Amino acid sequence: MPDTAHLRLYLRPTPAAAPEARRMLAAACAAWSIEDVGAAAAVVVTELVDNAVRHAGTDLIVTMTYRGAYLHLSVTDGSAAPSTIPVGRGASGLRLVDIFASGWGVLPVPDGKSVWATLATH
Repeated sequence: MPDTAHLRLYLRPTPAAAPEARRMLAAACAAWSIEDVGAAAAVVVTELVDNAVRHAGTDLIVTMTYRGAYLHLSVTDGSAAPSTIPVGRGASGLRLVDIFASGWGVLPVPDGKSVWATLATH
């Protein structure tokens, strides 16, 4: 296994986007022998994709990168609107990302934003 492995998935903003991202993630975790973070990573990628589908409504790019001790997930969409954790809501959306990820954030990109999360793999 190389020190870094990288996958990219292009998705339309449909209800099928999150299940497709989870399928790719499960295959990647198995190939990279990091199944131990698979369940937490599935929650994170689902929330990132669902959030982008619901709020941005644009095509998405899901990126999965494995770098030794960390799995980095990001979803890039075509909306510059910020992603935040709503106050006073239950465990949903980015609140779940905040619970399961080691860290997360939002980066502006030329045509929108990229919301990323990192999970420790060991």
